[in-house]
Amino acid sequence: MWWYFWIVNGALLLVLTLSFAKKDRVAPLLFVYHRHDATGVLVAQYNESFGVPEYYLGKPQPALVVVGREQEVQVSGVPINYVILYSDTPEADRVFLAGALRRNLTLLTTITPSLADRLAHAINPRHNKAHIAFVYTTS
Repeated sequence: MWWYFWIVNGALLLVLTLSFAKKDRVAPLLFVYHRHDATGVLVAQYNESFGVPEYYLGKPQPALVVVGREQEVQVSGVPINYVILYSDTPEADRVFLAGALRRNLTLLTTITPSLADRLAHAINPRHNKAHIAFVYTTS
């Protein structure tokens, strides 16, 4: 049993040390930050609600609007030029958000969960969600 313990834990330690968790929440904000032109960011959480780690947008921080599935999209006065979408039906929700913003949304990148996120989800899917994030720009 000790050999099994050390082999499994050694392999997991190696994998989890080289992969960061919650990539789907952090990487989209870093992607927007590195473009250096964000004036407003809309985060549409349509498949899970969570606290947005907004400090990854840097300083000065652009305006941030977070909406859920049941909420109306209200961005009057906020110059939204990026949309981060968490959804199980991304194409339908992209069309809905484009209509609500009265702008076209162009897909820039798709952020997939990290290996650590997928492994945590496989071990405990009820409490460890692994979602895909879609980053759009407005035009």
